[in-house]
Amino acid sequence: CTVTGTGSLAAAYDIGGSDVYVLNAQGLVRKITCGGEILSVTLTREGRLAVTLNERGYKAAVEVYNEDGVKEYDLASCDNDLPVELEALILTVRDKEMAAVTMGQSQGSFTSSIVLYKLDRQEAYATCDLAGVAVYDLGLVGKRYCAVAEDSLHFIDQKGRAAASYSYDGGVLRRCSLGGDGYAAVLLGRYKVGSQLRLVTVNSDGKELGSLDLDGDV
Repeated sequence: CTVTGTGSLAAAYDIGGSDVYVLNAQGLVRKITCGGEILSVTLTREGRLAVTLNERGYKAAVEVYNEDGVKEYDLASCDNDLPVELEALILTVRDKEMAAVTMGQSQGSFTSSIVLYKLDRQEAYATCDLAGVAVYDLGLVGKRYCAVAEDSLHFIDQKGRAAASYSYDGGVLRRCSLGGDGYAAVLLGRYKVGSQLRLVTVNSDGKELGSLDLDGDV
């Protein structure tokens, strides 16, 4: 069983299964049965779900459910411009908008694209290409999307433009949380191994808000 959570809600599901269970502190809120084999689930604070599916005959499929568990969006890569394998898909949802990360390779290096969709249409309305970047996670920081990469954070605005970035300046990414109130929290190591760590908070303009040196496991 895999569990993902945000705010007061959590979603539990089995990879390869078809059911998602949304829970709060009191117990089960709703059960959602999806139209294919589940690979991953993204849950927003408001209770929206974006589910990545393995559907027969499709490279990738996405279903988005609203706060009441009603499906409001269905996207499949064989009949639109989502040309990715399922393992390379990261999703985040806000309001009536969805962002996906598609990843590929060009001349031996990774290239990631942040693809933006409106939930009332099938076609992407904007794309931001990040050449030479492999994106590990995607979320929201303030009003901008934040793509977490090995050596930096990249901030993309609602028009799909690269708006700002933050370099780890040689630090090694250990962990990153995008759940802060208008900031990302990044835990960096001085070396690939060892206990010398630095915790930094970064806003959506790529500006460091504060930092704390740590010595020990976190």
